[in-house]
Amino acid sequence: MDSSRMQSIGLILLMGLGFLLVLQMNEQELEENDQEAVKQEILDAKEIEEVSNTLSIADTMINDTLVLTVKDAEPLSFPNTDSLAGEDLSDWRASIIDSISTAYLATSVTEMTPSEDVVQVQEEVVFEESFAVIENDDLRITLSSKGGQIANVVLKNYKDHLGNPVQITSDQSRFRFSIDTKTLGEFATNETPFDFSVSEDSLSVIAKAIMPEEANNAGFSMVFRLSSKGYTLQHNVLFDNGDNELYATDNLRMDWQQVMLSQEKDITEERRRSWLLYKEKGESMDLVSDGDTEEMESSYDWLSAKQQFFNITLRGTKGTSFKDGKLSLDIPEADESIVKVATFENIQLDFIRGADSVAYDFEWIFAPNDFSLMTGYGQDMERITRPKFWFVNWMFNFILDHLFTPLFVWLEGMNLGYGLIILIMTVLIKMALSPLTFKSYQSQAKMRVLKPEMDEIKEKYEGDQSKISQATMELYRRTGVNPMSGCLPMVVQMPFLLAMFYFFPSAIELRGESFLWANDLSTYDDLIQFPFSILGSSHLSLFTLLFSLSSLGTAWVNLKTQGNNMQAGMEFMKYLPFIFPVVMLFIFNSFPAGLTYYYFLSTTFTLVQQLVIKQFFVDEDKIRAQLKAKKAKPRKKGGFWDRLQEAQKKQMEEMEKKNKKGKKK
Repeated sequence: MDSSRMQSIGLILLMGLGFLLVLQMNEQELEENDQEAVKQEILDAKEIEEVSNTLSIADTMINDTLVLTVKDAEPLSFPNTDSLAGEDLSDWRASIIDSISTAYLATSVTEMTPSEDVVQVQEEVVFEESFAVIENDDLRITLSSKGGQIANVVLKNYKDHLGNPVQITSDQSRFRFSIDTKTLGEFATNETPFDFSVSEDSLSVIAKAIMPEEANNAGFSMVFRLSSKGYTLQHNVLFDNGDNELYATDNLRMDWQQVMLSQEKDITEERRRSWLLYKEKGESMDLVSDGDTEEMESSYDWLSAKQQFFNITLRGTKGTSFKDGKLSLDIPEADESIVKVATFENIQLDFIRGADSVAYDFEWIFAPNDFSLMTGYGQDMERITRPKFWFVNWMFNFILDHLFTPLFVWLEGMNLGYGLIILIMTVLIKMALSPLTFKSYQSQAKMRVLKPEMDEIKEKYEGDQSKISQATMELYRRTGVNPMSGCLPMVVQMPFLLAMFYFFPSAIELRGESFLWANDLSTYDDLIQFPFSILGSSHLSLFTLLFSLSSLGTAWVNLKTQGNNMQAGMEFMKYLPFIFPVVMLFIFNSFPAGLTYYYFLSTTFTLVQQLVIKQFFVDEDKIRAQLKAKKAKPRKKGGFWDRLQEAQKKQMEEMEKKNKKGKKK
């Protein structure tokens, strides 16, 4: 090959090489420009979280058919943008995705292949439920990223009947806020994933809803705060209307279904004393009965799911309040792990339309039913610890609030055992009511003294009941004896007995406290157990047995003391006091030991009182002399007995006229 040809070939090679170098330099320059553009976009972002939510990242995930699941709530950690120079963009994109999946999202990356069993991700990222925990000295609360709901609440200082910490609620309960929007339809928090940010002291958490692109930068956030101790959880809700006023309605809606979990040994007693309670503004506390549903058109101060010894109460603060809605209470009979289910449906809250942001403030109270504790919350919340009496509610509340509770608290402050406290309370109450007992027994003694004369009247006017009644009334008038005076003291004492019926079974102070053979005064004692069931019970409460025996003893003493004062044809009534204790043995067998112990003490003390009064304070001979003197003493006309006798006489005359007219026809 000659030299001229060699030179031509060399020149061509040099020109080709130069052309390739120019092309490579241009390509590298373009690539570097793309990298610089991406770097600038990252550096200009206000918050690193916004980068994770950008459409470009989501599209990258979709195109790569990746499923990313939320695992933790830690801040994002991206690669240093200074190190991007000279790197291939595909590698940088991969590092971004890896950083997200490591620090913020799930580490699992699944390759999706089209099939009938696998749904390929097209427009959304799938999140897995995660949890955040906040706690103080009294509460441990677990929050779920699924809807930002309260998944679990544990009262750390209380145990259930199995010895485990009291779990007052669980993920079986449901709670959500909902509101109509312009672009999303109904926005409901229970269907929305949330990001969590927990404070260093574990007393608060910020829950931020992960909003879709159609929200137009609108936001929904919730803040949960605990104090260092106590039973109150602050719950603040914040709406950010975004660029185009996403939230289109004038009110926010709330739905709450509270599953009351069983904590006690006897679920029957627990259900008996568990209620859905509410307080309307300006009104007293009210309740929804088992199986009932009430459509409400009113405003509330608070709503409560109250169990035997604990309550979950929700109220608005700082101007937030509830109104309207539907309230219902159900008993899942087949599931003995659940006491009742309280439902608060479609509760309305005012919403300020057009505001850039709107805040709602709530308070959750997860507390024991302690009267003093609940009194401190105001708004008559102490009523949660009391039953709703169906009659003379004010009287029972007065007895409980101003007599029994202060006395109980005073005795409790002496560090006495609760068995001794109940004993002292019983003695003091019976002593306070002893004047009424004395008056009742004195009236009974007067009736015994008059019995021979009453027998003579019955014999004299045998068969003529109207004349027997008139003569008996005349005898009462002349002696000044009121046959009803013996019943009145018993009527006066009944509210105290009924108040105790509600006080001891609801006294959380007795929960878990033992006395003698009873391991827990808040439930029945089952020292005597049977291998079979009698009327639904396989045990015999010893305190209930003692109560029945003392009642039988009292009935026997009364029968021997009073004799037979029954009218003709009513003699069977004298056996009722003996039947009552036997019936009570079955009815009270599963009642709390603290209550049956009190009734045993009360009936025993009453029996002792009667014996002491009869022996030392009532002299029937003296009473007989007093009545004889009153009969001999002239009485003024127009007194009570004269008016009563005259009314009875007119009544008898009217009855005789009607009988005569009936015979003529």
